[in-house]
Amino acid sequence: MELFLDFGMEYFGYDDTTKPNIDDYRKMDEAMEKMVGFFNKHAESLGEKAASEVYEFMKKNVLDLTAEKRAPAARSLLPVT
Repeated sequence: MELFLDFGMEYFGYDDTTKPNIDDYRKMDEAMEKMVGFFNKHAESLGEKAASEVYEFMKKNVLDLTAEKRAPAARSLLPVT
């Protein structure tokens, strides 16, 4: 039984949604691997412009749905292009 479930959480910045925490790094690392796999798989059928548009859509819209309140922190970990 845990007595202090949230002890030390402020150290990792879990409450600050503007700064990435360790979970954000792990999740975005996994997401980037999946995105790279997707773009590599569909490289022939996607042009550079379409790939850029898909990436921007994923970065702006899909991330808002999946990361919810942590989206700004998670988005800050993604490359610009």
